Amino acid sequence: MNTEWFYEKDGKNYGPVLKAEIEKLYADGEIDQLTLVWKKGDQSGDWKKISEWDEFNFRSVDTPPLKPIKYVLLNPYILSITFLPIWGELITQFIAGFAEGCCGYSYSTVHESFLWAFMFVIVNAVGSMKDEDSLNNSLGSKVKTQWWMGSILVPVYIYLRGQRLLRHYPKSSFIEIHWLLISWILSFLISVFILQ
Repeated sequence: MNTEWFYEKDGKNYGPVLKAEIEKLYADGEIDQLTLVWKKGDQSGDWKKISEWDEFNFRSVDTPPLKPIKYVLLNPYILSITFLPIWGELITQFIAGFAEGCCGYSYSTVHESFLWAFMFVIVNAVGSMKDEDSLNNSLGSKVKTQWWMGSILVPVYIYLRGQRLLRHYPKSSFIEIHWLLISWILSFLISVFILQ
């Protein structure tokens, strides 16, 4: 008899699917060992992480445990996009001062330039992609956190990143996980109200 399974992804329930489909989703990196699944007919009636089901053995005993969160939370890529509003504004002011002195361009001409905005989008996109790769290496997974969101919607990317870390490190506090989001908001406010 083929048992039917249900799984949760991005806050939505999917299924019924067969065990082979769950295994394929895991192999493709669509879900990980922390994904919640439920087996039709299970007496407990509880949703459990895949790693808690005897039917699945995705993590061998040779696989090392997760690194402590302090080593996973930060990397140069997430720090660059978190504080881009401040350092980007400082660079803008430097270039605008140089352009004004040598070429007669005003600060507003440099600041409002389409190319300048494009540069911010590119830095955010590259930083988000590299951050996602770094997270996948640290967490031992292939789950995508929608890096493209980081190119335009930086706070959304940082929030989703925090939620992903919270799934892997459930004992961490909300502030410990989301301090980068708070830092981005403060960085943005400083760049808008103080540096201009």
